[in-house]
Amino acid sequence: MIGELDTGGWEVRLVATPAARAWIGLDETSSLRGVVPRFDFVSPEHPRSTADPDVVAVCPATFSTLNKVAAGVADNYATSLVCEMLGMRNPVVVAPMVNHKLWGHPALSSSVIALRGAGVRFLDVQTGEPGLSPVQSGSGDEVVSGFQPSWLLAAVRSIG
Repeated sequence: MIGELDTGGWEVRLVATPAARAWIGLDETSSLRGVVPRFDFVSPEHPRSTADPDVVAVCPATFSTLNKVAAGVADNYATSLVCEMLGMRNPVVVAPMVNHKLWGHPALSSSVIALRGAGVRFLDVQTGEPGLSPVQSGSGDEVVSGFQPSWLLAAVRSIG
C-alpha cells in the first residue's frame, strides 16, 4: 500500500503507534526509497529533521487511536503528530477500523463528534467512501486485503 501512495507524487513518511510495530512489514516499508517507519519520539538532543506534513492520513485508525486523539492524549509519536496537526488545523483524513463489538461504546461516538468538529475527514475503510462503519470482529485480514490504496490517495487529494 505504501508503495502505491508513494507513486502519487507525495513524500510519504510512515509513522505508527508502538503497538503496530509487531505487524508492520519493516523490510517492505524500509525498502521503499529508504522510508523507515517511525514509532517513537526523537530524543531532545537530536535536531528536528523534517517539516510538519501538509496532510496526515491515519489508516487504519483503531478504537484506541481514535479515542486518544479525540481526547488529546499524545502518549506516543503517532498520536502526538495527529494531535499537533489538529491543533494547527492541518488536514487530517482518518480511515477507522473498529470492530462491531466496540462500535457501540459511548466513547467512540463522542470521539467521532469531536474529531469531525476539528475538521477530520473520515474514509470508510471497507468502501473508500466518505464516512465510517464498523468492521466485523475477526475480519481484519479480509478488510485489509480489500482496502484500495487509491481510496486513501483520492481522499488526501480531495483536500483543497
